[in-house]
Amino acid sequence: MSDQVLRETPPEVWTRRTYAGRGYPRLRTFARHRLALIGACVIGMLALIALLAPVIAPYDPNEIDLFATSQGPSRQHLLGTDDIGRDVLSRVIFGTRVSLSVGLVSVTIYVLIGTVLGSLSGYFGGWVDSSIQRFTDAVMCFPSLIIIIAAVAIVGPSIYNVMIVIGLLTWPGICRLVRGQILTLREREFVEAARSIGASPARVIFAHLLPNTVAPVTVAATFGVAAAILTEAGLSFLGLGVQPPTPSWGNLINTAQSAAVLQQMPWLWIPAGIMIALAVLSINFIGDGLRDALDPRSASR
Repeated sequence: MSDQVLRETPPEVWTRRTYAGRGYPRLRTFARHRLALIGACVIGMLALIALLAPVIAPYDPNEIDLFATSQGPSRQHLLGTDDIGRDVLSRVIFGTRVSLSVGLVSVTIYVLIGTVLGSLSGYFGGWVDSSIQRFTDAVMCFPSLIIIIAAVAIVGPSIYNVMIVIGLLTWPGICRLVRGQILTLREREFVEAARSIGASPARVIFAHLLPNTVAPVTVAATFGVAAAILTEAGLSFLGLGVQPPTPSWGNLINTAQSAAVLQQMPWLWIPAGIMIALAVLSINFIGDGLRDALDPRSASR
């Protein structure tokens, strides 16, 4: 596209061709966000740790050594051992795999649900919009964490149930976001042109409308990964998340419920707490960088 056409085209309705042609300025904008770059490096390292966990972990995370119970950090066990002799460093490394998986899978589930419902609601309007939005209001009426705890308690705590429950109960935000974007786009000229040549509603939605919602949905999904990791950690701390012996950052800090552990054995819970803080802060920094890079108004400037 020419610069004149780009100037005359509202930023929020740029097509995929426009984004492809102007992709490098967005990359440079993201690269100028130093905290976002640091966050991306940290998440990349965590992802590498998760992928290579069986290789880099010094011990089997579930290996019990009754002759080395509740030992502090040493040359043999860099982060000490728990009350039944399992290596804390190995469990933190394998917990990275579990916690990141919960965040990514649950966010994928609720982004798909929210995008589909938001698209149908925003494009068709009328009774379709009214029905979907009233259902969305009903889901949003209740505190999400309380509903998630109740749902996990009913279906049973496990890593798969945690992923599914978080995904099925946290989609309303994405639904409202996609609906709002499509409501502002469905009467635009390029949508009318697609309708005039006989494009089906499915083609209009998936080929013309949804590509223009990728930026805000990507930013929201990024923040959602951090929220899902925190939710899993909270559920596991309460005993309703990932169940032992499978390690996750949340059930590793579950041992910190007693004053004796908090005061005398900090190696059992501090490493997992640091990993949660690092992951959540890094993901939030990445979200801030993506929001700055993908904002059409900043691109137009």
